[in-house]
Amino acid sequence: MRNGAAATLSLSELMSSSWLYRMRGVVRFIPRSPRCKLCNVPFAGPGRVFRLAGFGQSRKNPNMCTACFERAPVGGEEIEVGVLFADVRGYTALVESASPEEAATLWRRSTEQPVTC
Repeated sequence: MRNGAAATLSLSELMSSSWLYRMRGVVRFIPRSPRCKLCNVPFAGPGRVFRLAGFGQSRKNPNMCTACFERAPVGGEEIEVGVLFADVRGYTALVESASPEEAATLWRRSTEQPVTC
């Protein structure tokens, strides 16, 4: 910060000062996959030694290491969803002998017709 104002950094300056970016550059030379999608640490082969430092494959998200998953920001969105469960009498017996295309056509026809109660 200079003169009380926040200093603006370019993306390249920000990435070069990040430990994650530097780590990705180093571990990319270790030959093995699969890897963490964020820090690029390999989960197999010689990369198994990273488990000792907490960079093993996460059980919650197998595409990330444990350290990156725990540091990742919480994401997602809460939305309202309506779900309709319908039990169509005799549908299973009807489509068992039909091809998948015929069953899809039959289902599409039955859902397009308006229901009167």
